[in-house]
Amino acid sequence: WSSFNGGVLALGLGCDDDGDPDGEGRTVTDLIMPSLNRLTGTLPSELRHLRHLKRIFIHKNKGLRGTIPTELGELSELRMIALMDNALTGTIPQEFSSLERLERVLLDSNGLTGDTAEGALDWIEGKANLIHLSVGFNNIIGTLPESIGGLTSLELLSLSDNGLHGPLPTSIGALKSLKFLALDDNSLTGDLAVLGKLSNLTQLYLESNPFGESNATVVTETFLSGLERLRHVDLSNCSLSGRVPSHLIGTNYAELEVLDLSLNSLEGELVLPSKDEYAAAWNESGFGSTLSYLSLGSNHIGGTIPTEIGLFGNLTVLDLSRNSFVSAANSTKGSGIPSELG
Repeated sequence: WSSFNGGVLALGLGCDDDGDPDGEGRTVTDLIMPSLNRLTGTLPSELRHLRHLKRIFIHKNKGLRGTIPTELGELSELRMIALMDNALTGTIPQEFSSLERLERVLLDSNGLTGDTAEGALDWIEGKANLIHLSVGFNNIIGTLPESIGGLTSLELLSLSDNGLHGPLPTSIGALKSLKFLALDDNSLTGDLAVLGKLSNLTQLYLESNPFGESNATVVTETFLSGLERLRHVDLSNCSLSGRVPSHLIGTNYAELEVLDLSLNSLEGELVLPSKDEYAAAWNESGFGSTLSYLSLGSNHIGGTIPTEIGLFGNLTVLDLSRNSFVSAANSTKGSGIPSELG
């Protein structure tokens, strides 16, 4: 490091004794520098001498600049590289391709650059042990490579707020362990049907991508079917057209907590489970007990607001504004709002 600019340096070093009671065989396995530091300078290439290093965690030091040392690729024991919220620049080293034991790569909120057409993500190929890959809020451009489907242990994938474009690779459907997918705030397009095989997915954040341009994704009654474990879904501002997917608020999606489909061009009427269907599903799976946030604002949804929406007792945010709902006979003073909702 070049310097420490005021404050206290909190340096965490984890060590293994290798069975030596005198500590003579002690080796450094963990390098941890949390956010209370005020580090300045660059990451030294001399880190390569910590050949038993397993985990690097350096978080929220905006004075930490420069590139990620290519020499990290020599640390064959590395399981985790976590360098979030710093001021690192340059590309992700291709030398990471030799780190076969990598389980977590967390590089969010830096100034990293690269074009996937020029190999910016080639280093992920064959990373069968990778569990978390998070490189959001950087400047990675290009299309998502098909090699992403080889990350068969992946549980979290976040590439939010980069410069990605084009369709999702068909190979993404091979990520059977994936639970968290965040690709929001890019320029991704194409059909979302490729996500239908991600049966373990619980959190899906794809907002602010033009998936529906040129009718590439048209919402039908099979939209996101097979993803019944979903809890959080944000597909707002995605140029989606077609019928409002009432089935996502149906009894098959008993764990759903958040659904945001605002700022699209969805049509049709909102149809919810009847009171009897709701009661039966409540007894069987607890359906209706989790939904707390529902936003369908700024679409073209018509008909009346269904009275059944009042059955969702934990709903704290409901946005149906800027649609084409009409008043029902039981609405409050002709507002279109069912009296059941007060």
